[in-house]
Amino acid sequence: MTTMAICVIADEVLTGKTLDTNSNYLAKKAFYAGFKVTGISVIPDSKSEIEVTIKSMRAQNDLVFTSGGIGPTHDDLTYSSIANAFKTGLNYRPEIGERMKLIAKIDSLNDGQIRMCTVPTSSELIFTKDLWQPIVKIENVYIFPGVPALFHRMVDSWFEQEALKYTQNPMIRVSIRTELKESVIATELTKYQEMAKKHNCSIGSYPKLNIEDGKSSVEISIIGPETSKQEIDKIVDSLCISFKARRYDFQNESPTGVR
Repeated sequence: MTTMAICVIADEVLTGKTLDTNSNYLAKKAFYAGFKVTGISVIPDSKSEIEVTIKSMRAQNDLVFTSGGIGPTHDDLTYSSIANAFKTGLNYRPEIGERMKLIAKIDSLNDGQIRMCTVPTSSELIFTKDLWQPIVKIENVYIFPGVPALFHRMVDSWFEQEALKYTQNPMIRVSIRTELKESVIATELTKYQEMAKKHNCSIGSYPKLNIEDGKSSVEISIIGPETSKQEIDKIVDSLCISFKARRYDFQNESPTGVR
């Protein structure tokens, strides 16, 4: 399975000013496409931190995705830091500048805009329809902006254009919810896990508490390759009977019917 690490570069996340949604969005997309996310790191806008983290991540993973730090200001250090990690320089890329002028409807670029068009030498540029900002690829590192609206669109574009180069083994996740206590179902759930392992699947349990009414429940998730869908469905049907549980839509956190 192709491995992926995610690096969020943002002082504002570390100080609590901004909630990071980018890593969650990417991890979810990666899971369903069949990638294994090995870790998510949130680091400050620091040249040394970025350089050390990227060196470590790229050595241990097939792919590395970064989010943030590519704007026009002094604290946007991602491009230069990653260039240092690869022992290379920075080059102005006119194709980015021309695309910016066309899409932003401007005649010329100021210093800040030129800075955003200056990327690590020998980078590959992957463009998203109607956006001037490219995904910048240098070897196995993909550099994305931190603005969620842009990040999400560009991640979608990456999966459309690039994902099949690395994986063709999509995954599925089926979740059920029971009102039985986790301690009550633990022993039997272990038996189901042994059953799931035979089909390269795994089962996890996650206690939930409704703050409004104080009621608790347990979410049970079964994940595995799409090729094991029939076996997963059989296990889920059996779990629903054993634990008086019901399936629910993991994406929207809404019940989808009692089984």
